[in-house]
Amino acid sequence: MMKRFRTLMLSLAATSLTAVAFAGSITVRSGDTLSSIANRAGVSVSTLRDLNNISGDKIRIGQTLQTSGRSNNSSSVSSRYERPLWPLMGTITQRYSYRGPKRGHAGIDLAAPTGTPVYAALSGTVTFSGWNPFGFGQLVKIRGIDGREYYYGHNSRRLVRVGQRVRQGQMISRVGSTGNSSGPHLHFEVHSGNRIINPFGILPSSRLRQASSR
Repeated sequence: MMKRFRTLMLSLAATSLTAVAFAGSITVRSGDTLSSIANRAGVSVSTLRDLNNISGDKIRIGQTLQTSGRSNNSSSVSSRYERPLWPLMGTITQRYSYRGPKRGHAGIDLAAPTGTPVYAALSGTVTFSGWNPFGFGQLVKIRGIDGREYYYGHNSRRLVRVGQRVRQGQMISRVGSTGNSSGPHLHFEVHSGNRIINPFGILPSSRLRQASSR
């Protein structure tokens, strides 16, 4: 019993030397950096800066940093921790099968009538809104609050501009068939750093039961 108690006390002492994490926040301890806290919280450094209104990298011991929730400098970011949602309820006509450059399909295709609203899967900032000459046609790219970049391709209309902050669920474009497309649909990609990841891995699984898949 005493040995177990000593082990528990040593564990608690070790924990006190690092950042203390509470639901949605972390208290800075000696040796912490924005990067180390971002890694621990599972968010990007830019998200930490935005949530805490930090312009550089300077933080102080004892400071409590938000790791999720409402941004201090923008009311457009959701007031709750977000997970990506499906951008529309179209028919899944092609799934993710990416295996490298020019190998496989780098996203998912969701067929819907021309003009169907497309919604932001996650709150974030528009990084591109325009014509893409490499097959996407009218393309919208949004840097999500999770640090990933979301691509919405083949639109008939774009409803957002570069630099604009958007909320999850906000209408950002309308379905079209521009670029390299055989019919009206949304091409949806998710980029995480230098990797293109499978959207099915981060989108709600319940949507798969609602979609008519081919």
